[in-house]
Amino acid sequence: MLHARIVASRLRAPSILTAILGVVVLAQSSLGLLLPHQYRDAEWIKAGWTGNDWTTLVLAVPLLSIAPRLARRGSVAGLLVWLGVLGYAAYNGAFYLFGAALNVFFPLYVAAFLLAMTTLILILARVDGASVAGAFRPTTPVRMIGGYFSFVGSGLASVWIALWAGYVFAGRSTPIEPEAFKLVAALDLLFMTAALVSGGILLWRQDSWGYVIAPIAGIQSSLYLLVLSVNSIVAIGRGLVTAPGEFPMWGMLTLVTTAVTLRLLAGVSIVRLHSNAIRYCLGGLLAFGAVNAFGGGYYGLTGAKGVPTKWLEGSPFSDYFVPSLVLLVVVGGAFLVAAIVVIAGWPTARAAALTAGLVVLAWLLAQVAIIGLVSWMQPTTAIAAAGILVLGWQLPHKATARFDGGPAGGQG
Repeated sequence: MLHARIVASRLRAPSILTAILGVVVLAQSSLGLLLPHQYRDAEWIKAGWTGNDWTTLVLAVPLLSIAPRLARRGSVAGLLVWLGVLGYAAYNGAFYLFGAALNVFFPLYVAAFLLAMTTLILILARVDGASVAGAFRPTTPVRMIGGYFSFVGSGLASVWIALWAGYVFAGRSTPIEPEAFKLVAALDLLFMTAALVSGGILLWRQDSWGYVIAPIAGIQSSLYLLVLSVNSIVAIGRGLVTAPGEFPMWGMLTLVTTAVTLRLLAGVSIVRLHSNAIRYCLGGLLAFGAVNAFGGGYYGLTGAKGVPTKWLEGSPFSDYFVPSLVLLVVVGGAFLVAAIVVIAGWPTARAAALTAGLVVLAWLLAQVAIIGLVSWMQPTTAIAAAGILVLGWQLPHKATARFDGGPAGGQG
């Protein structure tokens, strides 16, 4: 626990600022999705804002609500997740503030970036690296994790430097317009690669601050790599690039980096609150999946207007009624049951979450086999299913499942 070094009262001001930040980014991402015509950028940039807004709304906003509460109760994992999401909010906010064409959301961009940076600095000033490092188990594979973060950060930095050098010294064109390239490269080098390399090296050396910086870098990177994955899918869906575009690269990097980051956080000795953080995130993801499955199933049962029936040629179905019924009852039902069981903290939570993840993967494989890859929602669903399986695997087994506040009433 962090009670000896980081008293809950010392985190009160950062908690209040984070709550305000949560409201700001909730408004920004929601309005961006509801009013996309307010973006005045080129089409490929607008596609990027869509991925940013969805990731922020679905993941960053809930984490900004959950993590501070866990941290103030003494959770090291909660504190690190809080810092990581603040890093993502600052990094992402910088893109909007300095990269988006002037639009009606500009005041929200200023507020989000300022709040994220201020809160991040305030918390880091209150953190004692030695007490955070002491919360990790000695068996945590810090050299493997630190090496991976250093490798990824160095690789990304090398790519940016090589592209810059090619443009300046060899007259080669940049992947995007030079001024846009300068902004993206600068923010990436300042926020992403610097944190990955420094955090990775410090963690490799088992320096106490490596246990702080590396998780921040991992969480921030995982979230933004997910943004890039979603952006790749959106670009394909809007016809801006041909499939699969950059999705295989970003999607794989997202999965591996997220898995490595979760493994690092799993090294924190405070299992009870760490399990609760996973439980709440997983429950929210399952509930979101249930709503989507019910909505898609209902849409199909009512005629699936606008969806070509020619996609079903060669399949056992003449229309979308039966597939939609399966989506609504089987997939939606599995998601709903799993969400209830996981959020309630029942002993069968792990089995229910893993079952739901496998059900949606089976549904997706059957869908692709019948109609092919026709929508950006298919790879997005695959990423979500993988996330469910990864998070579900982190939950305790039935025989040892004891969640704080759950029916077992255990303390872990």
